[in-house]
Amino acid sequence: RLLLGLQNCVQIFTVLWSYSLNNPATSTRHTNQSTQQQPKVTEDKSAKLSIEKPSYIDAAHAMPIPRSPKLTSQKSPRSPPKAESDNPLTSLMGKVHEAIVETSTAIQGQVRAAIPVTESRPTSAPVVVSTEKPLSSVDPEVWAGIEHVLTTLESADKEGIMDCYEELFELAAEDDAVAARLYDESNLVDMLLQAIQHYIEHPELLELAYQLLVCVTKHNKLGVMYAGAVEQTIAVMQNWQSEPHVLSRVLEFLFEIASEITKEGAKKISDCGCLSWVLSSMRGHPLDLEIQSFGCLLIANVAIHNGMVQDHIAKLGGIKLCVGALKKNTQDFNMQVHACMALRALASDNADNHKTFVSCGGLKVLRTFVNQHPNDWMLQTIGSDLDTAESSCRCIIV
Repeated sequence: RLLLGLQNCVQIFTVLWSYSLNNPATSTRHTNQSTQQQPKVTEDKSAKLSIEKPSYIDAAHAMPIPRSPKLTSQKSPRSPPKAESDNPLTSLMGKVHEAIVETSTAIQGQVRAAIPVTESRPTSAPVVVSTEKPLSSVDPEVWAGIEHVLTTLESADKEGIMDCYEELFELAAEDDAVAARLYDESNLVDMLLQAIQHYIEHPELLELAYQLLVCVTKHNKLGVMYAGAVEQTIAVMQNWQSEPHVLSRVLEFLFEIASEITKEGAKKISDCGCLSWVLSSMRGHPLDLEIQSFGCLLIANVAIHNGMVQDHIAKLGGIKLCVGALKKNTQDFNMQVHACMALRALASDNADNHKTFVSCGGLKVLRTFVNQHPNDWMLQTIGSDLDTAESSCRCIIV
C-alpha cells in the first residue's frame, strides 16, 4: 500500500511540475494585462497537457511504474515559459520528485530483501506453498524427531508404518507449521500414496494414511492433486464401500481438494468420475454424520455455478440424497447446514434441478428447518435462494 501511494504521488507531482513549466499563466495570473477583453477559457485551455504512458506494467499491482514519463504540450502563444532555473515551483517540484523516487526505490529494495527465497522440491507439476507459520517456527528438536520417524518409515513393515503415521499425525494436527514443512522438506506425500496403493486391502492403515494426508493437503492442495492422489482415491472408494471409517477420511480428503481456490481441484474431481462413488458412499451410509457431511460439502464445492456438474449430480440422484441427509440427520445442526449448502449449489440457479428439489419434498423439509432458526443469517439466505416461486421471484422465509 505504501508503494502504491508513493507511485500515485510521483504521478501527481510529475503532472504539477510539467504544468508549471508549460503553462506560465499560472504564475502570471495577477500581472497587468491589456485592457482588451479576451475569452476566459477557450484560448488558455486549448493547450492541453498530454502524458505518454510508459509501456512497462507492474504485474503485481497492474499499475504503471513511474519511469520519467515524456511530457509534451502545445506552447502557449502569449509568452514563452520561464526557464527551469528561474521558476521556484519547478525547482521545488523537482526536489520532491527526486526524493519520492529515491524513497520508493529504497523501500522496494528492502521489501525484496525481506522476502525469503525457498526452494521447492522437484516436481513436474506447479507447487504452491501455503503456510500459516514460517518453517523456522518448528522446534529443532521436534523436527529432528520427525526426521527420525521419516527415516524409520522408509523401511518399516505394516505395523511400523501405522505407528509412524499416528505419531506424525499427532504432531501435524497440533502444529500447522509441522504439516507444511512435512510437505516442503520431505517426500511424505509420495510415501503415503505408495502405501495406499500397496496396502489397499488394509482398511486400518488406509484410514491413518488419509488422516495424515488431509493434514498435508491443507497446505498444498494442487501439489497433492498433481501427484495423482485423486485417481488413486477412486480405487480406494471402489474397494471399501462397506467401510465407513475409510470412506469418511477419503471424503474429507476430497473435500480439501475441492476447496482449492482456483477450482482446479473441483474440476479434477468432476472430470475423473469420482462423483458417482461419492454419491454411492452417501447412499450406503445414510446415518453416518461424517460421510453425509463431507459428501454434502464436496457436492457444494464441485457443483456451485457449474450447470453441467449440477445436471450430472442430479441424474445420479444427488438431490434426493441431500434432501434425505437433511431429513434424517435432525440431531446434528452442522450436518443439516451442509446439506442445505449442497442443495443451494445444485438447485438455486438450475430450473430443472429446482423442480426435482420441490417434487421430492425438499422445499417443505427446508422450510421447516430454516423456520426453526430464524436468527441464523446464513440459513435464511440459503432458504431465500431455494424458496423460489415458478415466476423466479425470490421469497424470503419468515
